[in-house]
Amino acid sequence: MPESVTRNPEISTKRKDRFNDYPFLAPRFWHGMQTSDWFRLIGKNNYRIDRWPMAGFVTAFAAFNSVAARVQQAIYGQRINRTPLASEPVFIVGHWRTGTTLLHELMALDPRYHTPNTYQCFAPRHFLLTEDIVTKILALPGRRPMDNMQMGWNNPQEDEFALCSMGIPSTYLRSAFPNHDACHLEYLDLEALPEADRDIWKAGLLEFVKVMNFAVKKPLVLKSPPHTGRIRALLEVFPKAKFVHISRNPYDFIPSTMYLWEALDASNGLQIPNGKLKVSDYTFECFDRMYSAYNRHRELIPADRLVEMRYEDLVTDALGTCERIYRQLQLGEFSTVSARFRQMMESKRSYKRNKHQISATLSDRIAQHCAEYMDQFGYSGKVVAA
Repeated sequence: MPESVTRNPEISTKRKDRFNDYPFLAPRFWHGMQTSDWFRLIGKNNYRIDRWPMAGFVTAFAAFNSVAARVQQAIYGQRINRTPLASEPVFIVGHWRTGTTLLHELMALDPRYHTPNTYQCFAPRHFLLTEDIVTKILALPGRRPMDNMQMGWNNPQEDEFALCSMGIPSTYLRSAFPNHDACHLEYLDLEALPEADRDIWKAGLLEFVKVMNFAVKKPLVLKSPPHTGRIRALLEVFPKAKFVHISRNPYDFIPSTMYLWEALDASNGLQIPNGKLKVSDYTFECFDRMYSAYNRHRELIPADRLVEMRYEDLVTDALGTCERIYRQLQLGEFSTVSARFRQMMESKRSYKRNKHQISATLSDRIAQHCAEYMDQFGYSGKVVAA
């Protein structure tokens, strides 16, 4: 585990260990970057690095990524550019820690669709050449740093990590330098960006979707919490895209998200977190920005292309909830995959969720910041465990 992590007085988490072990040789978010993007990241932060061995490991990978990306572009670039979309994507959106991963993993069981896996998001510009090789050499830990969800190269993954690896700004870059101010919050809704930067972002996402459709001729199911505030931009790129929004009680997901950021800072940070960044402020700032944009633009989605659902319904009635998603979005006959969904949910019955206790101050902030959200999605009170 990282050397030392300052505990957050606003939440306490009942676990034997603060975070799950994340070995030194395990890949970090930054291992997929090319040399120019990697040096831009650390240079922008004045090379204020504590974990130089980790930085050296990433630097070596960045050189490999740069060469491999050029080779893939030379071999496949023109064909990728000519690749038509198999169909416009289905986007799973919602705040972090609301069950987006669970829904993504369920939909990955449907052979009619494809969910980008961890390696494809880690190496979006050279996975066509390197996936079979690198995934046999480098192993991922069995569990994520912040919870008991399984990790693996073949597991469904967020396309936000692909954008990071492609050098496109993201709030996730904050975790590289957790002792510095939050960065790229404007990329949570894209609205304050200059038009040229919005176009770069949209072109990057389209590039990733095209390379995925070149590799797998199936419609994509993409999941990324930051997309929650990007509805307008997503529709500009994919006018017929379909959306599933998942909500959860904020008294559950706010402390769970704070714990998430602490875990990712500890495992992925090039600095040893000193606790000076107030994680609750960052969490609420992201929440406010994402849901302000979501509520402004959700009406742009035709009613037959948006399903809003609750995490609590997914875990208590997964089949009924997913059948509604398939029916309303016309994703195909649900009965052909219902047995697979049932089997997966049964396998997760023993899954142990983290339990967080929150301070009175944090509880009051949740009530203040999330009142509209709770009213909108039908939540009325606190839930003890998340």
